[in-house]
Order: sequence, then C-alpha cells, then structure tokens
Amino acid sequence: MTIRPRDARGARRRGAAKPAVLPALSLVLTFFLSAPGLQGRAQDRPEPAKAETAVAPGAAPRVFVDCSLSGRGAWRACDIDYIRTEVRFMNFVRDRKDADIHLLITSQDSAGGLEFTVAFIGRNGYAGIDDTLRFYASRVDAEDTIREGLVRVIKAGLMRYVARSPLLSQVTISFPEKLNSERVKDSWDHWIFSLYGGGFLNGEESSRRSDVSGRAYARRVTPEMKAHVELEGASRSSLFRYTEDGQDVSYESLYRSYQFDGLLVFSLGEHWSAGAYAGLDSDTYRNNKLSLKFAPALEFNVFPYSASTRKQFRLLYRLRFSRNSYFEETIYDRLAESLLSQSLSVDLVIKQPWGSAQTSLEASHYFQENFKHNRLSLWGSLDLKIFKGLSLDLGGSYAIIHDQLSLQKGDLSPEEVLLQRKQMATNYRYRFSIGLSYTFGSIFSNVVNPRFGSG
Repeated sequence: MTIRPRDARGARRRGAAKPAVLPALSLVLTFFLSAPGLQGRAQDRPEPAKAETAVAPGAAPRVFVDCSLSGRGAWRACDIDYIRTEVRFMNFVRDRKDADIHLLITSQDSAGGLEFTVAFIGRNGYAGIDDTLRFYASRVDAEDTIREGLVRVIKAGLMRYVARSPLLSQVTISFPEKLNSERVKDSWDHWIFSLYGGGFLNGEESSRRSDVSGRAYARRVTPEMKAHVELEGASRSSLFRYTEDGQDVSYESLYRSYQFDGLLVFSLGEHWSAGAYAGLDSDTYRNNKLSLKFAPALEFNVFPYSASTRKQFRLLYRLRFSRNSYFEETIYDRLAESLLSQSLSVDLVIKQPWGSAQTSLEASHYFQENFKHNRLSLWGSLDLKIFKGLSLDLGGSYAIIHDQLSLQKGDLSPEEVLLQRKQMATNYRYRFSIGLSYTFGSIFSNVVNPRFGSG
C-alpha cells in the first residue's frame, strides 16, 4: 500500500541574498573558480534550496517520536532521520509536550527476530484517539528492510489522524499489487540458528593481549512454546614484561570459560508459564571446573503477555539442582559437591510516554546449612522526562552476597588480584549511574541534512 500526500509543499524559494565576505576571501574564491575545468562546473552547479518543512506548520498534526527499544540490534531500526524523511506529511517536534501525536515505539525479541510495537497516543485536539500496531522483523533482514517496514506501519497508523486534519483532501491511497493470500509454509518449523566467532590481538614492546570468543544458538518460538539452546566460549590471554631489581620479569594471565544453556517454556494462558532451565559451564575466574545444572520453573505475569512491550509484572520461581567440581579446593574444603537451591524474582517493566522504568528483585538461597548461603539482588533503571526538554536517567544495582561457595582456599597473589584472575570474597556489590540532559530551541525537527555526517 502506498500512501502519499499530493504536492502540498509549493515551490521552493530560490535566489536568497548572498552574504558578504572578506575581500581577501573573495579574491581566493575568484581565482579558484576561474581555474580551467572548474569554472564551467561551478557556474553550472545549481544553488542549493533553503531547508523547509514538508508541510506548513499549522496544516498537519505535530508528531513526537519516542523510541524505547530492547532486543538484539533493535536500536538500529529507530532511525529518526529516516522516519522524518519518509513521513513527509507530518510535522515532527522534539518534545512530547508540543506534540499532537505521541509515537511510542517499543520492541522485544520474537521467534526469529524482533517484534516492534508502535503505540499512537493522541493529544490536544486528537486526545482519546489511540491505536497500537505491530511489525515483525526477521533476524536475517537487512537494516534498510527493517526501517522500511517500520515506517510503513507508522504511515498506516497516522492515517486516522490525517483523516481528521486539513491534509485529508491531499492524500491518495493505492494498492500497487494484488495481495497474496496463500499461507506461508515454514520448512524450518520456526527454528532459527545463529553462529558467531571473533577475536582480536594487540600489543606493544612490554605487553600483549589476545581475545577469542564464539557463540552459537538455536531458538524456536511459537505462541504455545519457546525453546532455546546456546553454546558460548571465550579465551583471553595477557602477557606483561617489566624490570624489577635489574631483572627482566614476565607475567602471563590466562582466562577461559565456556557454557551451554538450554530453556524450554510452555504457555499456560495469558498469565502463566511453566518450563525448565538446564546448563553446563566452566569458568577459571570462579574456580568452577565443571557445573551441571537443572531447574524447573513457574512464572506468573500480572499483566497479559500480549501487553509485554508496554508493561510487565512477572514473578518467577525456580528450584535448581547443581553438581559442581572445582579446579582448586574451596574455602569449605570441597573439590566437588551437589547443591539444591531455590530463587524467586519479581520483575517490573513499564514503558509510557513519560519515560520508562525497569526493576528486578531476586532472592535465592541454598538449602544446606540452614539457608545461611543466600543472596539478595536489586536492579533498576529509570528514564524520566521531567518537563519540556529535560530528561533524567538513573540506573543502579545492589546485591547482598553470602553464597560464594566456589571461592578458592588460601590467599591470592597480588597479580591474581590486580588482573582479576580469581574471584575474591565479598559481602556486597553495587553500581550506580546518573545522567541529565536538557534540549531547547525550535520545537520543529522536520529538516534532515546529512552533509558532513552528524558533526
């Protein structure tokens, strides 16, 4: 479907007065343009038109584009400049409070790629006129293909607002092709596969570092079931050379890890899910030689899963059995042990026109030794639009830690501490970040000029 406005822009204005320049600069330009082979091209080059909006500021609704995306590679789809360039029949503003239509774009991982949810929220004279459309992109789709599909959905959703605006008489709708009603047959039965491998090497006279990693996963997602298996590995090596007491000294740090994870989930309606986790991993930093894990789980979502791109309130319970073996004897005099633990996590995700908020609280413990090996973790982030042009970003986490059962027995060397080769004992861990941004000036942001890049 093609939706386009008729010629509503009018003739471009040309022939604006040229600014005065310094005499010396004028002489240089005159000499340059009079050079052979350049004069004709300079004279034939058309004078660039002045930048102008697609439509008159009062003729079309004002739109604010708000991207709150998640999922692998989702941020690439929200190309604001591309949206402004393609949707020529609207006026775009840079603050939501100046908008007649708030366009809230959210995303999440889907079966074979990304599911984008586009919420159209009417304001001012369009208050109460709301809608929600969805767009699905495959993980193998090119970035340009995803951008085009997202813009197509945006254009379709904006038509109900155009129908109530002065632009209605200038819009035509056409179908260039017949619709194909044949049902798509999936020869892969909804399975998606991905492989990745990479690394780097850098160094200088006194040091060298190399890093190699790889990842492979397979995923199958349908409304009734989700299956995911993943294999990942990494190896890092660092070499340092220095002089101590007149002697040349070299020190090498090695880190290796690999893990296999599996997940199987079954849908039990709009609010319940049941499934199980399984895994195998090894990690030199955590003194973990080999760990086998299995955990059945049950989840309840207060909100329907169909509303998950805008709001989620999930409670997830897991009962986990693990069999661990260690590279070196632990502080509890163990080289191997079997463990039983349980955890309960509460996750809240909200994405609204005023911003977005996410928080997660998880409590877990081992059943051995009267539950004294436990952990409590809190994580959260807040993106808050305070008032016109001003935004506040907050993020942080805090964990109370009493379950480091794999800690190596004995003291660590200074090199192991400074290079973080081995995990150290701790009773807590925290992180906090804050950011504040303020934008002011013209409320309109229709014009796109790619010259000299974003600089």
